[in-house]
Amino acid sequence: MTKSNEEVCPLGPYWFVLHFTLQSAMPTVTSVISATQFGAFPTFARGSWIEIYGNNLAESTQVWAQSDFNGLTAPTNLQNTTVTVGGQSAFVDYISATQVNVQVPGGVSGTQKFFLAVGN
Repeated sequence: MTKSNEEVCPLGPYWFVLHFTLQSAMPTVTSVISATQFGAFPTFARGSWIEIYGNNLAESTQVWAQSDFNGLTAPTNLQNTTVTVGGQSAFVDYISATQVNVQVPGGVSGTQKFFLAVGN
């Protein structure tokens, strides 16, 4: 007998209830470069476009659309995939399982860490 995400298994006079939650695999980043059409360099400046490559970077594939914009402001989230650079949200242009394209926020400088989140 299966109910949503719980499964009840009768074993003799005892009943065991198994509760499980399926989670996406952790994202793995293999490289980050400036946008290919701008040289694909390993370093980049604020305001530039970068490509993040790896595995499990998004749960689906999407290019931003007009409906993703808030007025003239580009999206910082496509289907729950977000990227922050130096603690600032990056505009997300494209997502797929193996690539995410974002614009480095204009307010960052120097060497910065980035954080990519997938899911809720």
